[in-house]
Amino acid sequence: VSGLEEIRTDDRESDTVHLTAAGDTLFEIAKQRLGQASRYLEILELNSSLMPFGVDHQTPLPIGLRLKLP
Repeated sequence: VSGLEEIRTDDRESDTVHLTAAGDTLFEIAKQRLGQASRYLEILELNSSLMPFGVDHQTPLPIGLRLKLP
């Protein structure tokens, strides 16, 4: 049963959370998940405590970050 609960949780979060993969950037995540690359600032603001120092819209992000989406 616990495996099914995890799947359900992941399904619910899929619209509000993005798990970063190799090569992900804020610009690409915003473009793919929010429909506008210019919305990368919203992702950056929501996740500022997770972001590496000096990150910008084109910086490849570490793999495995769970980013909140607006």
